[in-house]
Amino acid sequence: MKDLHATFGKEIREVKDKVARYDNRLSEAETRIDQVYNRVNNVMADMKKTLDNLKLGDGVTALVVATTPSLRGFKVPPFDGTSKSQTSAYKIQFEAVMKANGWNKSQAMTALTLGLRDQALTVLKALGKEVTYEQLLEALDARYGDAHLEHVFRVQLKDRVQRSNENLQQWALEVEKLVRKAYQSVPALIVGNLVQTFIDGIRDLEVRAAVRLGHHETLKDALTHALEVEAVRQDHRSHRVREIAAAIVQDRNKGYSPRCSGCRERGHLRSSCPKRTVERKSDRSREGSADNSTAQQQQGSE
Repeated sequence: MKDLHATFGKEIREVKDKVARYDNRLSEAETRIDQVYNRVNNVMADMKKTLDNLKLGDGVTALVVATTPSLRGFKVPPFDGTSKSQTSAYKIQFEAVMKANGWNKSQAMTALTLGLRDQALTVLKALGKEVTYEQLLEALDARYGDAHLEHVFRVQLKDRVQRSNENLQQWALEVEKLVRKAYQSVPALIVGNLVQTFIDGIRDLEVRAAVRLGHHETLKDALTHALEVEAVRQDHRSHRVREIAAAIVQDRNKGYSPRCSGCRERGHLRSSCPKRTVERKSDRSREGSADNSTAQQQQGSE
């Protein structure tokens, strides 16, 4: 019995030791979890503080940062005044970001200010401190926009036609770009001029005539018709080429012999005509005799 009690006592002590070790490990794990949790809370607090500083309300001055702002998710595209894209395209992009982020005019003004780069900043400096969102957009459009160049684009449209290296799709895209610039102050004239300019500038006369007879109201319809006519013409050309090639092969198989356009005899072309060769030799002989007689006359006169 004593041995049995001793054995049970030993096993119980071992179990208690294991439980104690597990308790220690559990305590250490809980301590580590608390430390990680505290760190996460600190990071979240810092992020919240940063976001609060970036939130722009009416009459609230925003924290000016060096990078392009992303006040509520979507980033503002930068504008430096040197790119080929005009302010009209930039305005569309900016207003899309403005709507997606839910900015008011004050927030939009701050974001637009932070989005300006290099040369575009000179416009902001010239306006001074007290400037509204609308005033800044108007100033940027006056400096970098093309609204005042409508007459220039209209002159370009008169002389512009489809180039040899332009396909119909590229020509339609170029027409749309120029017409929208040339008539941006008169939107009602854009659609009609798109169709008319596109048709008038098509290089292929047959395609142009066919599309003109379609009386299309939109550029898309006119382009679709032009592509269809062009495809049919190309297919017809390839079919005609195949017919001619087949006829040539057939003539050769029948022992076809070419006819000279000079002497009208078969078996050779005019470039290798024997009669023409003889005529050339006789002509050169006559020219040589004439030159010799002229030289003798000159010597006699001397």
